[in-house]
Amino acid sequence: MANLRGRIVVVTGASSGIGRAAALGKRERLALVSRNDDALDSIAKECVGSGGEALTFSADVADYSAVEEIRGFAVSHFGGIDVWVNRAAVLIFGRFEEVPSPMLHRLVDTSVLRFVPSRP
Repeated sequence: MANLRGRIVVVTGASSGIGRAAALGKRERLALVSRNDDALDSIAKECVGSGGEALTFSADVADYSAVEEIRGFAVSHFGGIDVWVNRAAVLIFGRFEEVPSPMLHRLVDTSVLRFVPSRP
């Protein structure tokens, strides 16, 4: 893995699972994003306690404009973004042919397409 020391890293889905693990594995300047404020504050404290710098941003990345706001937040606080870790995700259980289209759209929007507005 590349040396990320001193890099500015945005982690979506930072409050749990792979996003949380990604945030804890870093010692950089972090912009942590999640819908869960309490868990987000907790993970930020852990990151700071282990030598990182962490800011939090509460948002649902399924919302296109929220991702643009996250990008602006990180740029205004840190001066840019070096790495974007897109770990926010939506899980759907059921047979594919029985899943309603709006749920499939939310899955793709959150897990795949919401990376797009993060680019400069």
